[in-house]
Amino acid sequence: MKNIVAITSVSSVGATFVDWSIYFLSGQKKFYNVQQQAWIDVPNNPLTTYNSHGHQKNHPSGLKRSMECVDIFKKTAGDLFTLYPSPLHFDEINSDAKNLNKTDWQLLIDKRLNDYNQLFKYCNSESIKLIYLGLDPALALYDINTRSLDRMFFENRRATTVEERKLELDQVFFADSIQKWNDLNLTNRWDNRERLALCCRPFDTLNAQTERNVDLCYPHLWIDSRLLWHNGKETIYRIMDYVDLDIIKSKYDHWHSIYLLWQEKHTNALEFVYTYKHIVDSIVNNWFYDIDLTFDQEVIIQHCLIYQHNLNLKTWKLEKFPSNTQDLHKLLEPNTHPIPSIY
Repeated sequence: MKNIVAITSVSSVGATFVDWSIYFLSGQKKFYNVQQQAWIDVPNNPLTTYNSHGHQKNHPSGLKRSMECVDIFKKTAGDLFTLYPSPLHFDEINSDAKNLNKTDWQLLIDKRLNDYNQLFKYCNSESIKLIYLGLDPALALYDINTRSLDRMFFENRRATTVEERKLELDQVFFADSIQKWNDLNLTNRWDNRERLALCCRPFDTLNAQTERNVDLCYPHLWIDSRLLWHNGKETIYRIMDYVDLDIIKSKYDHWHSIYLLWQEKHTNALEFVYTYKHIVDSIVNNWFYDIDLTFDQEVIIQHCLIYQHNLNLKTWKLEKFPSNTQDLHKLLEPNTHPIPSIY
């Protein structure tokens, strides 16, 4: 009987690495790639700059493509097959996704969720071993990290830069604010930071809205992504036991060395997710805390000050935040923007 395994997640939290680990640790030399219609090599090291995409996993989006992938597995000679199904891309639901209003966007989100939930039901009906890597809602800020340029958000093409992907989101969801601030000639770096701090909803991303409503009633192996990031040995043993595969002992040491490099990519990105509350509290309370924030992280800190504390920062000509929260405390002032209640 074929052993078909599906590893899935809403956000990009490590499913590609798990997919590779299953093949590598069980001693597989090759795996079947549906897109190439061929058995290809399991890489000795799958890591790239951002992620593990040196491993060319089967990555269908949505239920229909996942079913097509499984049908091909059933017709192909072999014992072990894996796929990493993702939720549908929004342009696959509506090719005009970039131009929808708020009501239509909610319909798209609902359709995406329903399709993704049907995937769990399908895997159960086909006796596919399903592994779900969950991202706790408290870690929603993890989604600010761009871990792949494989695809634009609303176009089926590769992104050329991280900035191009971010600009696409800005132009789709915040086009009105871009126009308004441009008309006022508020186009400096500090202006753009403040505009995004007002517009963005970093704790209620599109992925977070799906993650909160995934139907987990069907049998599967649920893995908290934090366990994969921080407790890899025990987690991978649990996964391999679930998929009925033994770990080849001679493979483990090399796998662990790769895991540590992969883990570092995540822990670097997670530092801000774990510390942003302390950063905000330190600014508000004049506590000492050293910081070195990216532009995106600065946006979120300013967002939290505005929406959670009704405070803002005197940021005129401030290209980059200072290196200590006490210096930001000196820049605090009452917020004067009219804002909706979102928390």
